[in-house]
Amino acid sequence: MTYAEVLVYLEKSWRFGSRLGLERIRGLCAGLGDPQTRYPVVHVAGTNGKGSTATMIASILAASGRRVGIFTSPYLERFTDRIRVLDGPRDLERRLRDSACGEITPDEVATIFSEVVATDRANQAAGAEAATEFELITAMGLEHFARKACDAVVLEVGLGGDLDSTNVIPPPRVAVITALGYDHQDRLGSTMYDIARAKAGIIKAGTERVILYDPNVAAATAGDAFAILDTVATRASRLGVPLDVVGRELIRELDSGLGGQCFQLRGLEEPFAMRLVGETQLLNAAVAVHAALAFDPGLGHRPALHDGLRLACWPGRFELVARGPDTIVDGAHNPQAIRALVDSCLKYLDGRPLVVVNGVLGDKDTRTMARLFYGDRRLDLRAVIATQPTNPRALPAAALADTIRAHLHDDPARIPVEVLPGSGAALRRARGLAVAIGEEAAVLCMGSLYLVSELRPLLLEAADALA
Repeated sequence: MTYAEVLVYLEKSWRFGSRLGLERIRGLCAGLGDPQTRYPVVHVAGTNGKGSTATMIASILAASGRRVGIFTSPYLERFTDRIRVLDGPRDLERRLRDSACGEITPDEVATIFSEVVATDRANQAAGAEAATEFELITAMGLEHFARKACDAVVLEVGLGGDLDSTNVIPPPRVAVITALGYDHQDRLGSTMYDIARAKAGIIKAGTERVILYDPNVAAATAGDAFAILDTVATRASRLGVPLDVVGRELIRELDSGLGGQCFQLRGLEEPFAMRLVGETQLLNAAVAVHAALAFDPGLGHRPALHDGLRLACWPGRFELVARGPDTIVDGAHNPQAIRALVDSCLKYLDGRPLVVVNGVLGDKDTRTMARLFYGDRRLDLRAVIATQPTNPRALPAAALADTIRAHLHDDPARIPVEVLPGSGAALRRARGLAVAIGEEAAVLCMGSLYLVSELRPLLLEAADALA
């Protein structure tokens, strides 16, 4: 297979859907010689903040001199950016200049994926079900990390936890559960107990420690927070795994702005600095530090903790990508993430006028997200451009516009909602409107990581881009 043929094959694999379960991925890994057994793993589950937390953990471990594999989803700019190996601190510095640093190469994709497909076909011939797209990609990533002789691997769960294909691994050294909220209820269950139970499935007997993002910070209700803590603590206790709950009280914020933030963590005197912004990123960073220390307690006496956070980069999360006008991209795509996005807008934009580009997938809770964002009177909304990502699951722009108008906190005549299905045209229109408005108006592109993946490269090509 060539790289182009791999991408075509994966696109066709959507016909098998996204089916939870471990039998197919176990068969794939067995045919490859069980690569997932050849390195220690930090396994990261959650609803929001998984990717940010995973990349910060990987960055810290790489700063300590390790060769670290990191598996995330979905990809942001290129298919290859979801499977990456960071070989020590030098790669962290290189990645700031070259976003493709450490990514699996197209040739490596073609070679390994051909073997994965051959294994899948042999399994089907023996009576097994065809593997799904995500299972094929997971198997490829696990095999790639084995071939690269990684010292550690950070795996982000795709969906859920207990039955997600990444859970084919043996007991992870550290299990991390980030902020939990309501998403994918059709797959994970309708209650927070159901969702927490699925996520906590990454905890196994033999795991050395569980790190949990304090549910009292992010959960929608006190009842949900109790359900999360009770479920995770019960499973950890039953399996004999120590649990650390990382809360906001451990953090002392020192400084913050669109360019980054500084803070201190209880027990560690030297301040931390990082590029990632947003209130939730402070707690994600604290979780990452605790996870890295659980993986290697000796890191508490080395500069890798601070260097790793300082050099960590994770695009598409309240990221200022271009100036003239300031343009921010954020992949928030569920109610919990929208609440965090509103908080970030209030904190970092400080009342500036906003022009919004919004595109979502059709299976998301669009009404609740629209109510939380467009119904918030603290935001100075001036115009909204409804668009849609290039994705078969995208909600049509016109339908999104209707939902937005229904939840605007002011008269739609004062805050116009336009429909431009093409995301590039929507971005150009929004930036033009912001320039015309003046008053330091900013553009916010939001609603889906798929939308961010389309718009971010366009912004980076602009003469006033920050990269």
